[in-house]
Amino acid sequence: MKVKTSELSGVQLDYAVAWSVDWGQPVLHITSGGSFVELMGVVFSPTSNWSQCGPMIAEFGVWLSDDEGAFTASCKPHFDRAIYDAETPQIAICRAVVAAKLGDEVDIPDELMEVNHASS
Repeated sequence: MKVKTSELSGVQLDYAVAWSVDWGQPVLHITSGGSFVELMGVVFSPTSNWSQCGPMIAEFGVWLSDDEGAFTASCKPHFDRAIYDAETPQIAICRAVVAAKLGDEVDIPDELMEVNHASS
């Protein structure tokens, strides 16, 4: 299913980032207890894990701004359509990286959309 990069969050965004960074083959795990992305043998959750999100700042030339609790990020080359806002710096960074590598819309597996929709 096509989803706007600006609307991605949680495991959907983690999945899109895993495909964007080209650090190995991501594996999606969907169970009745939840879902997660595995990359290089570990749970990959850059939307909530600074040790996974932080390296993307240097690798992708991320610019990040904090304006009274609203975070904005973009990747080089910086231009208006590639600026992404979010409630956390990690989510803003992840959206910017996905947009820079995959574009304004990305394909998310239908089964992942169903899991997130069912848990909302």
